[in-house]
Amino acid sequence: MPDASKLYIGTLIEQKLPVIVKYLAHWQRMAFVLRLIHALLGVMAIIFSLLAAAQIGSIADEYAKVFG
Repeated sequence: MPDASKLYIGTLIEQKLPVIVKYLAHWQRMAFVLRLIHALLGVMAIIFSLLAAAQIGSIADEYAKVFG
């Protein structure tokens, strides 16, 4: 992913609308955090699905309920 602050260096956008470049950098940071959270939630979902499918404990057991 190209850096938004470096992408517009020396262009007309940077010269006439410098605020846009600042907001683009902020949006880029927020998008990175969102992708990271999405990936972590996906990995956690896979792990807990595998634990629930492996039937850790009995149905009456608290761990099986939590993983389910």
